[in-house]
Amino acid sequence: MSDSIRAVGLDFGTTNSALAIVDAGGTPRLALHASDVAGAPPTETFRSILFFEPIEESGEAVTSVGNEAIRRYLAASGNGRLIQSLKSFLADRTFQTTEIMEETYSRPF
Repeated sequence: MSDSIRAVGLDFGTTNSALAIVDAGGTPRLALHASDVAGAPPTETFRSILFFEPIEESGEAVTSVGNEAIRRYLAASGNGRLIQSLKSFLADRTFQTTEIMEETYSRPF
């Protein structure tokens, strides 16, 4: 974390999310994110979407969020794991596990 950033907060929403930053002076502000519309100003929210794109050589994954996740998913022709509506799945009592890049993640409760 940068010396000028003292705290970070995430509002992880069902459709959109926001990231708040508190600087060294104690001033909070919302982080800005690139808009999905070319030439449009940055926005204070981003889509609550994750994309895990495999790196063939290492077996690791590049993770992207929001509109960048959608762009990378489309460019990768579906090669990877796109996750949307995550909060809806996590709240579903029948949800137990999911797999991302050959790693299994279980519901902790």
